[in-house]
Amino acid sequence: MCRHLSIIAGIFLCFALAASAQTPPPEAMVAARSLVATMKVGEQYKMLLPAILLRIKPVVTQERAELENAYDLVATEVGGLYTPYYNEMLEQAARFYAADFSVDEMRQMEAFFRQPAGKKLIEKWPTIV
Repeated sequence: MCRHLSIIAGIFLCFALAASAQTPPPEAMVAARSLVATMKVGEQYKMLLPAILLRIKPVVTQERAELENAYDLVATEVGGLYTPYYNEMLEQAARFYAADFSVDEMRQMEAFFRQPAGKKLIEKWPTIV
């Protein structure tokens, strides 16, 4: 069971700690962090976590009953394991936006997500995904 927990934790660490080669400028990071907060990326991560775990279950357990029971136990604990990496995941999301979008583009996106249509998209995004 410990091995399976390590595998699951490793998967999340890969996503959370994949650092970019260059550090974006401070102004871009400020705009990106604001965008990430406006888009409620953290809440979306938390809502999607159970769905992610459910989707990777067949890969991890290979449909072996003894592993499926252990996986279910581990999956209930993943939320707690994920907590220390939560802020790092948000920072990585901000780095992604800062590296791929200009400050002006991020401000435009944030303005959209503050409008009713943008708020509705944020609300519906987990269902869409």
